[in-house]
Amino acid sequence: MSFPIEVRFAAADDIPLSTASGRESAYLAVHMFRGQPYQRYFDEVEAVMGALEGRPHWGKMHSLDAATLRARYPRFDEFLAVRKRVDPDGRVRQRLSGPRIGAGGMSTIHDLVTPALLVEAGALEANLATMAAARPGDRLRPHVKAHKCTALAARQRAVGHPGFTCAHNPRGGGMVAAGLGVTYCWPTRCWTPAGWAR
Repeated sequence: MSFPIEVRFAAADDIPLSTASGRESAYLAVHMFRGQPYQRYFDEVEAVMGALEGRPHWGKMHSLDAATLRARYPRFDEFLAVRKRVDPDGRVRQRLSGPRIGAGGMSTIHDLVTPALLVEAGALEANLATMAAARPGDRLRPHVKAHKCTALAARQRAVGHPGFTCAHNPRGGGMVAAGLGVTYCWPTRCWTPAGWAR
């Protein structure tokens, strides 16, 4: 072990998914430095904690599923009912909520192949509509570096902006390859004949 075991104590509380819910608790926190083997150590600790009906920290690594956690949290289903009422579409769920709290969890950055761009669709469409109304057509030539994303550029074109501004040749090339084109381009990296040719 390369990291100290931390010990602390807490009084009982009345929070449904608190690790101290309904009982006084002692905490043993085990960690390993990043890059060091940890699986065997964590598995053995989890087995010992399981025999004591231990509740894992929600933000730490563990392998317990929803059925096991339900048995250790008397108010588990109460929490699920509240979650269903206040978040019926699963907007604030994270990657652990499927296997560990219940089916229907929403993927997050941990499950995505990067690089990836996440946007709130309603806010995006509202912003596009606002800009299209304020500066319709070619009165607005969106700058590619604002998002560097041809899918978003396509949405901007769909609301009426016919051209784009670009200051970097590869970005302009990406727009052209996507069939979007570039109206204005300042080739800031054209220091060679090959650069000018691009």
